[in-house]
Amino acid sequence: MIAVRELPMFPLGTVLLPGSVLPLYLFEPRYVEMYGDIVSGDREFGVVLIERGPAAGGEDVRFDHGTIARMVGSATHDDGTISIVTVGTRRIRVESWLDPAPYPSALVETLRDDPLSEIGVEFIDEGVELLGRLKILFSELGADVGVDPPQLSDDPIAATYQMAQLAGLQAIDLQKVLEAESSDLRAGLVRDLLEDQVELVQLQLGIR
Repeated sequence: MIAVRELPMFPLGTVLLPGSVLPLYLFEPRYVEMYGDIVSGDREFGVVLIERGPAAGGEDVRFDHGTIARMVGSATHDDGTISIVTVGTRRIRVESWLDPAPYPSALVETLRDDPLSEIGVEFIDEGVELLGRLKILFSELGADVGVDPPQLSDDPIAATYQMAQLAGLQAIDLQKVLEAESSDLRAGLVRDLLEDQVELVQLQLGIR
């Protein structure tokens, strides 16, 4: 039996990956109210990418896969707005959206990441090499990315998400990473996306 939980939701025009930091500025009354409930609860809410439509007000279409965001810091301002800092923790899949009042909420299933096989670990090793090359290429474009090799987690699953976050990918590609059906497929996808990024930046630099 699939275990589901009710969770406040924050549809956005960006993708939150597990392990990534996401600062948010809350000014809409519905999200300010949601903040109060989050603070008095477990300090968690869901983040999903808006597929199309406005991020604030009106109707929008949202992707089903997202990430639980855990609030780790906040500050209230004199004008009633709130700044919060969150960290992505676990992937989720929306089973059903609930009444949008007073703020968006949904029944969600928490997804588990299966262990990587030897092939998946090889994908990560290849991705690390590509990420290092990409960092050098970004610096040649004038980006302030430093010269040191990227520091990744010793946990290969966490490292996969970190590589995707550091690759400068578009939201739709990050969404594909989030939705991958297995850790091996995710590692292979990230490797392929990194390879594409390297080729793209090389073209921008006139490198064949």
